[in-house]
Amino acid sequence: MALIPARYAFRPVAECRRIGPMEPFEIVSSPYLLTGLIGAGGDEWDEPFATAYAGWTDDELRFGFQVNLRRPPKTFPSRWWEGDCVELFLDLRGSLPRDRYTEHCVHFFLLPGAQASAGRCEPAVEYQVAVQNDETVRVHCDIFARGYQLDATFTRQAIPTFDPTAHKKIGFNYIIREAGGRAQHWTAGQELDPFRDPSVWGLLELAD
Repeated sequence: MALIPARYAFRPVAECRRIGPMEPFEIVSSPYLLTGLIGAGGDEWDEPFATAYAGWTDDELRFGFQVNLRRPPKTFPSRWWEGDCVELFLDLRGSLPRDRYTEHCVHFFLLPGAQASAGRCEPAVEYQVAVQNDETVRVHCDIFARGYQLDATFTRQAIPTFDPTAHKKIGFNYIIREAGGRAQHWTAGQELDPFRDPSVWGLLELAD
């Protein structure tokens, strides 16, 4: 499914609600479900195969992903983009500049599995790992016969310029990759170069 770049059409916005520090995401009828623009594609599939959730506290951003596969997940940590993974893009000021990363823009990858982990990418460089295992991000993953559920918590150590009091809008995009070809994104897939162009991301509005 081809999508019009956000900078040429409109800016997708979703509500991100405050969540308790230890509160789990409820997968059914969750108030933290991310709605709005979703695109999916691949050699055989163009229907979404995952759901995403978001929440925030005064000190953290939290994201959850329920991913439906045709088998358990498999990952390739040194070439993470070839396996099952979630890419996460954040602009902690919500400015979303065109073709330019600021110090508030970050790009992470999340790897599902029994030893689930998070890594950090070099800003604005495709497939370039800056930190292979970023322990400032807490990741938990449950594995199923046909997919996984992954929760990631980004602490102040991971996103030091996060300031929900002064900045209620966060630039955001995700890409969920399945080993073998399928992919799903929120506002921008790989063809729009979201790794270097924050203007194709959407916005999360932090709400109580």
